[in-house]
Amino acid sequence: MERILVTVYKPADRRDCTNGGITCNRMTLMLYSGNKEDCIAEATKRNELHEALYLNKRILWDEPHYFAEPLKKGEGIKMFGGNYVGTCDGRYAAMLGSRTSYLLPVHDRYETQEEYDAMCRKEEQL
Repeated sequence: MERILVTVYKPADRRDCTNGGITCNRMTLMLYSGNKEDCIAEATKRNELHEALYLNKRILWDEPHYFAEPLKKGEGIKMFGGNYVGTCDGRYAAMLGSRTSYLLPVHDRYETQEEYDAMCRKEEQL
């Protein structure tokens, strides 16, 4: 298990599309990688669970794609909220299994079906 401090990168207009996600009001967060249960236990011990991200990987088109998500799961369906994280820490590239570092999308927007339906109705009224 590893943990490093990462910086939150937001759109220039500062518009929040996270629906109140973990990156909404923070400029830095802790990024954990490794066994998720161990990461949750360590973040809980350090009192960081509400300010911690987890490095997740999925395979798309036979290639690994990394993204960050809150260690503490939200309610509803998880999706990209418009913000990214990154750092110049040398361990970061190793966490990504890469020789170079790049920004990670943060999937910290959660919507329930009811919220989605309400937002769609609001859009139709505009």
